[in-house]
Amino acid sequence: MADSSRPDLIGNELSERLTQVFVDHLARNTPYFGGGGPGYYGVRLENIAPDGSELGLIVTLRSGERYCCSQPGCHFDFNSAETWSGLRGDMDAQGLRGLPLPRIHSLRVVVEEGALFDPGGLRSPPLKSRGYVREHGPFSPVIESDEQ
Repeated sequence: MADSSRPDLIGNELSERLTQVFVDHLARNTPYFGGGGPGYYGVRLENIAPDGSELGLIVTLRSGERYCCSQPGCHFDFNSAETWSGLRGDMDAQGLRGLPLPRIHSLRVVVEEGALFDPGGLRSPPLKSRGYVREHGPFSPVIESDEQ
C-alpha cells in the first residue's frame, strides 16, 4: 500500500487523486438557483506532468442539468486566491500536501447537448444547448503574498 503522505506518487494513483481533488472542489459549487453537488460536473484530467505541476482539465456540463452559463470563471474562479487556497486544501485532504498547486495548461469545457442555461435566472424555460466544446487557458495558481 502506498504512503498517502508522500508526494512522489506515480501514474494512476496521482491521476486518480488529482481528479478527485477537482471533483470535490467543483462539487461544492452551489448555483444561485440551487442544485450542484456530486455528479453535477463531469471531470477528467489529461496530460498530467509526472510531478503533478501541470495538467489539462476537462469539465463537462451535463445534459439535463441547469447551469448559469458555460463561462469557466463562473465555475472555477481562476483569478481568486481563495479558489486556489481551497484547491490546496482539497489537495492536502487527498494526501498531496507535498505537491505544488498545478498550472492548468488547458481547460476544455464540454457542453453536452441538452445542458440547460439560465443566465441571471431570466429564462423560463432555460435555454437548451445544442452542445459544443470550448478551450481556455492557461491558468496559473494565484496565491496570497503571505502564502508564498
